[in-house]
Amino acid sequence: MAKNATTLQAKLVKVFLIQVLLISVVTLAGIYAAKIMVQDVLVHEALKGEAEHFW
Repeated sequence: MAKNATTLQAKLVKVFLIQVLLISVVTLAGIYAAKIMVQDVLVHEALKGEAEHFW
């Protein structure tokens, strides 16, 4: 019985660590995507403002 409990505990720890890893990867991917989108919008707005200023 003790062996089964240890095996179950090991499985739970493994699943927990996999979930933490996946959540971390998805979070970083979301932050990177938001950064790219915001950066694109800011550059576009800056260029549009410069174009209006000179024309």
